[in-house]
Amino acid sequence: MDPEIDQGFGLANAHGAAGFTTGESYKLGSVWPYARVQRYFVRQTIDLGGDAEKVDADINQFAGSQNANRLVLTIGRFYIVDLFDTNKYANNPKSDFLNWSLINAGTFDYAGEGWGTTYGAAAEWYQGRWTLRGRIFDLSATPAGGISPAGSELDSTFDQFQLVGEIEERHQLWNQPGKLKITGFVSRGRAGEFADAIPLSEATGQPEPVRSTGDD
Repeated sequence: MDPEIDQGFGLANAHGAAGFTTGESYKLGSVWPYARVQRYFVRQTIDLGGDAEKVDADINQFAGSQNANRLVLTIGRFYIVDLFDTNKYANNPKSDFLNWSLINAGTFDYAGEGWGTTYGAAAEWYQGRWTLRGRIFDLSATPAGGISPAGSELDSTFDQFQLVGEIEERHQLWNQPGKLKITGFVSRGRAGEFADAIPLSEATGQPEPVRSTGDD
């Protein structure tokens, strides 16, 4: 489990920029501190043979050992990018200063509410220099974290969901370790349209939406 206390928000409530300037500024900020449990999950590793590898203690990881060939199962609430589209030099806004489009691939529209977490289950198969990953995740009904259609953050119906797959190949190039990854995803959900948002704003008296006057 990862409990967390946050306070603050990005400029303009972190809206208006596709790649916001810092990944630590969520779309849901607060002037006062608030507490959340960002992760709570169970992970089981099943060894399938091969060389034994030492595993050092780390965040969300007990020290121990594992085989090079193994099956890893994870279920609970966590970030999709805990396992997919990982990058040694980015991927963690708490330890770098990259924006939203540089922490992970900008084209990876992964499932998650305003903080980026969601419910789901994942399987990873490590075999030699290859890894195959597959996952199913609940797709948020609203950016604020209304995961079920009823809008309850505690209920997860998977009425809207996302499937993610990834193939990873590990290699050595000039005695330096490297990886090649191909990641794909399919989302099934109900998404709003700007054509509907503008009339709704005018009908309810909300502030006039900003319209582009030039090429986007």
